[in-house]
Amino acid sequence: MYRDTPVMWCPYIYVDNDAALARGWTQGFPKKMGSIFQTRTFAAASRAAAPIVPGGRFGASLSAHGQRLAEACITLRKPVENGLSLLSRPTVLLRYFPRLAAGYQDKPAVNELAMSVTDNLTVADAWVGEGELNIPDAQGEELHALAPSRIESGFRYSLSYSVTDLRILEDHTSKYPEHFRRCGEACSPRFVGRASSDPPSQGGPRRGSVRGRRKIVGTASEYRVEVREKTMHYE
Repeated sequence: MYRDTPVMWCPYIYVDNDAALARGWTQGFPKKMGSIFQTRTFAAASRAAAPIVPGGRFGASLSAHGQRLAEACITLRKPVENGLSLLSRPTVLLRYFPRLAAGYQDKPAVNELAMSVTDNLTVADAWVGEGELNIPDAQGEELHALAPSRIESGFRYSLSYSVTDLRILEDHTSKYPEHFRRCGEACSPRFVGRASSDPPSQGGPRRGSVRGRRKIVGTASEYRVEVREKTMHYE
């Protein structure tokens, strides 16, 4: 809950390309690089194409630093009438970027509690079924501490959306006014969060698109096994 609003919180997320990593850090997702594989389906029916039908099985695995971090599997049972209902809660994020300069390492350049804003959100071919999730103990990792005590269901769906904005719920960067006066105007709080509106000539981000089909996601509000495809547009 954020105040009176039910929300989702993402304690960890792994991706397999640097574009998704950079975009996620900008939004506030705690993304890390990993090696991700999942069962794919194809239009031409065959034994090699996992069918999206009752009884169809889809799996996914995550590895990093030569260690297996997670394994997921879902056995499909029935379609979900309204796929968007699976994403009814907004995601709250922490945008935290520390400073390296001595004397200012406890005064982050950005410290914001934000809420994800998505445009043109589309969910297709959503199915529900029995989910399985195994998070083994891995040296140097903490995911096993978040292993679920029970799993109610699993979901498989395709997802696409655009990212052009972010809602700032709380800006704690302004707690350090003395630091900003010393740094000068270049790091003034009024510059925080303006990157999305800066034109390219002023160093703003380039327009482009990201297509990522492999992702393992966990939320603190509830545990779900998700095997999904995703396309994304960003500015």
